Parts: sequence; structure tokens; C-alpha cells
Amino acid sequence: MNKTLRMRGKKALYAAWELFFPATCVGCGVGGTALLDAAGTRRALCSRCETSLRKQTSAVHTPVLQHPVPGAVAAGIYEKTLAHVILSMKNAGRTDAVPELARALGRAVATIIDRAQVPAGTRILLIPVPSSQRSVQRRGYVPAELLVRQVEHELNRSVALHRRKVRVKTHHILSLEKENIYQRLIRPNTAGQKTLGASARAQRMEGAMRVSPRASVAGALCIVCDDVMTTGATVFEASRVLRQGGARVLGAACVAAVSMRKKVDEEALMVHPD
Repeated sequence: MNKTLRMRGKKALYAAWELFFPATCVGCGVGGTALLDAAGTRRALCSRCETSLRKQTSAVHTPVLQHPVPGAVAAGIYEKTLAHVILSMKNAGRTDAVPELARALGRAVATIIDRAQVPAGTRILLIPVPSSQRSVQRRGYVPAELLVRQVEHELNRSVALHRRKVRVKTHHILSLEKENIYQRLIRPNTAGQKTLGASARAQRMEGAMRVSPRASVAGALCIVCDDVMTTGATVFEASRVLRQGGARVLGAACVAAVSMRKKVDEEALMVHPD
């Protein structure tokens, strides 16, 4: 009885709090007590969206990429609830969705580690894909880095990695080269990767990344991590510069990959716009 009264009290306080600081579900926008769990704690997702998201990321897969990346693994397909939550995390400041998305990314990372069969006592570097300076200034954070730091925290506490004596460590060593005037003339599109086709993405990313001069990855085992893979151009370039620096790249992990059907549709629209 006391437990029921406490729960009712929490809901009443939450309702009062919502009058001044309203919260909504990252996935569908519903608010109010739909965001409370059984213990009365506020969540980022309502139970319906949480169930949908976990179902979408329940089975990791090898994405079909136009720029094949050895060892690439995606937790889900970029669509429906998963796509909406990722966009909200990236462009609407909903960083409260990071823990849920990081769980999905963590499964993709763990799959790569399992497939690589690394020996006990190994330390693996998780390399987040960098964002442009303009994006960082607009958002105030790097989405991939937030996700990877959460993955590091959770995987290092996991029983599976603990038994194998394997540790992961976030290493933010990649950055995007600043475009010079010549590059802007030959690559005038500054609207972002999402507006570009496969060949344009590859051209834009070629030579666009570098490893920090103060960092050394020679002999290190690395996994490149990103939120979304579309054509694979970004993680392909990240993997290339890491290998160039002497690292062994085990693979690339992402939360979601764009389906091949959607890629084909987007390419068609670019060639024959409505």
C-alpha cells in the first residue's frame, strides 16, 4: 500500500514539474506520465518507442555499402523510430537518447570483437568519426563521441569482455582537414553529406581526415564507430588513415545503416529530381 502511495506521489510531483519543464518522448513526442518507468523515473523514450527501438536493433547485421568496409557491422536499419531518435539526438539536442542508442552501438562493437577473436589482455581503441567544425559549433558536441564514450563505459562493465580480459578505450584522434579555397571551388556543396550521392560522398571524404599529430596508432587494434552509415565513404576514409598510421582496423560499427533500397531511390532523385 505504501509503495502504491509513493508511486502516486511521484506521479503527482512529476505532473507539477511538467507544468514548468515539459518533457517529451524522443521518438514520438508524447509527454506526461507516459515517460515514467515502474520506479517513477523519467525516461527519454515512452515504453512503446523503447520497445520499437530495441526490436529494430535486436539483430546486428553486415550492411550493404557502396564503399565496402571490411568488418562493418550495423545494429539496425535507418528507418522508423530508430531514424527519428538518431536525428533527434544529432539535430535537436536530445542527448538523453544517447544511452539507448549506445546500447545498440555496443552490440555492434561486441560483435566485431567476437569475430576478431582477439587474445586475452587486449586493449581495443574505439575511434569515433569526427564532425566538422561547423557541426560542432552548431550542436555543441560530437554525436559519435558521446555514443562511443557511453559504449566504453558499458562494455568495460560487461561480463563477456571481463571474462575475456579485453578492454576498450575511446580514442578521439581523428579530425577533419580544413578545406582550402581550391577544395571549396571543386567541392562547392556545403549542405552536408546527406545531400550527396555515393560518388560525391567519396570525393568529398577522400583525404579529408587525418590522425592527430600528437597521437600514435602504430600497432593498435581499432574499431571505427559512427552513428549512421550510408554509402560507407566516411568510415572507409577513417579506416584508411588509421591503417596508414600503422593501426590494425578490426572493423567499423554503427547504430544504423541506410538500406540499399533507400540509397537507390535517393540516387534516382538526384539524377531525375521531381
